[in-house]
Amino acid sequence: MNTPESGLRKGLVLIAVLLLAFGAYHYWTTRLGGHIPLPWTDRPIIAAVKACDSARTARFLRSDPRGVRYRIKKSRATALHWAARKCAPSVVGLLLGQGASLTARDRRGATPLHWAAAHGRPETVRLLLDRGSRVNARDYRGSTPLHRAARRGDPAVVSLLLRRGAHKYALDRRGRSPLVWAKMNHRDQVVRLLEGRPTAPKPVPRPAKTPPVTPAPAKPALKRPVPPPVAGGGIIAAIKRGDLKAVEKILQSNPAAVRSTDPRQRATALHWAARAGKKDMVLLLLFRYNADPRARDKHGRTPFDWAKKANQEDIAALLKPSR
Repeated sequence: MNTPESGLRKGLVLIAVLLLAFGAYHYWTTRLGGHIPLPWTDRPIIAAVKACDSARTARFLRSDPRGVRYRIKKSRATALHWAARKCAPSVVGLLLGQGASLTARDRRGATPLHWAAAHGRPETVRLLLDRGSRVNARDYRGSTPLHRAARRGDPAVVSLLLRRGAHKYALDRRGRSPLVWAKMNHRDQVVRLLEGRPTAPKPVPRPAKTPPVTPAPAKPALKRPVPPPVAGGGIIAAIKRGDLKAVEKILQSNPAAVRSTDPRQRATALHWAARAGKKDMVLLLLFRYNADPRARDKHGRTPFDWAKKANQEDIAALLKPSR
């Protein structure tokens, strides 16, 4: 008795049988001799194309026209990829005449035009473009043929692609343009071409040779008057030793020494005499050589402050400023 459930069950069984049959056919065509080939050593046409032997390639294509669709198992490249990479345009034209695909991609998504541009084949690039290859095709990394040509550094291929409409501002997936690729690989001619500059720099004319110029004799330097020494030097050292005669001798030979200071604290001779408690030196500096009792060191202290700090009360009374 035929029920709806039994009809549905029969339909599902039929679908399962058809799917199994299709899977078996697909496995046979792809793994056991179909259009997706085994490695190139099992496909003589690939070996003939790699050798750039047009006669052998034509013979294998006559015996097996499906050879233009065969791929290398590892790289997924077709015979046209290899012909665009290393063979003359005649071999490329032979494969195109047998229906080779211009849009076939290898495992990285590159077309035969990518391969030709990456290996510096301007004649092959022109042939592929004339047959309808896309000049701005992108691989799986977003690179165009112009990216690969700029990386290679072939000005002929780069200029040909630019004339055929290649976008020189196209960016790959990492945001790099063909100009960036050329600069990264130090392709100076391609850099100038992509920047719109001449491919060869203009020669710079050499300057004319001029006779050597004899320098004029140098003028003798003028001797400037030497200012009086600022550092205390001898007089402060004599005050520290308590040598009154040496102090008098220094002041007689150079009265300006009374204003000299030591380089460390910028204190005058009167500061040091007040600190040492040498009353005769203080009187000598004050009344005979007019030492300034209001002179200040780098901390703003006067000789009176130095005498107070050193507990020299009689010297402090002598130096105490009048109100």
